Amino acid sequence: MSNTKNEQAAASNPEPNPDTGGRPTGLNPAYAYYLEHAVDAVRTVRIVAYTGMVSFIILAIYGFYLIYQLTNDAHRMTEQAGEMQAEMRLMITTMSTMNETMLTMNKTMLAMGETMTSMNASISRMDGTITGMGQTLAVMRGDMASMNGHITNMDGTMAGMANTIVAIQHSAANLDQAFGPAAGMLNNFMPFGWGGNSYRGAPGYAPFMP
Repeated sequence: MSNTKNEQAAASNPEPNPDTGGRPTGLNPAYAYYLEHAVDAVRTVRIVAYTGMVSFIILAIYGFYLIYQLTNDAHRMTEQAGEMQAEMRLMITTMSTMNETMLTMNKTMLAMGETMTSMNASISRMDGTITGMGQTLAVMRGDMASMNGHITNMDGTMAGMANTIVAIQHSAANLDQAFGPAAGMLNNFMPFGWGGNSYRGAPGYAPFMP
């Protein structure tokens, strides 16, 4: 009984034969052919499965690397966006300051234009005043010329009066020379020499004015 069981077990579990490439012997050729192809198919599936697993691991690692890079780039983009936002705020503040400065410059230019208009009007008035002063100076020049002529006439009149006075002096000197010696002689007849004859003659003539 035990021998029969051993034979059945040996028949159900045939030992592989090294001469046949590891294929078991003592089997039906069709079954052995099917079993051989099934083993090859399992090996192929195992190779494909291992290859797919390795590829999946590689793809998973690469995907994790890409996700890490994407996260890092997103973090950098967030930081740069914050910096750009701060710079944009600074630019907005600068533009607002520039706008206020331009408004102030516009007001200043308007005030300068009004000042230049006022200066132009003042210069026009000064031009008219200077023109009037020129005309006044011309009139004054004419008046001064007239006064100069009058003064010249007065100079001639004064010279004539001076010559007249000199002529009167000459006439008085002539009278003095005429009556002086006679009066001296009368003084000599005074008693006790009171009168004396101290007459020295008339003074010299004054010259005539040119």
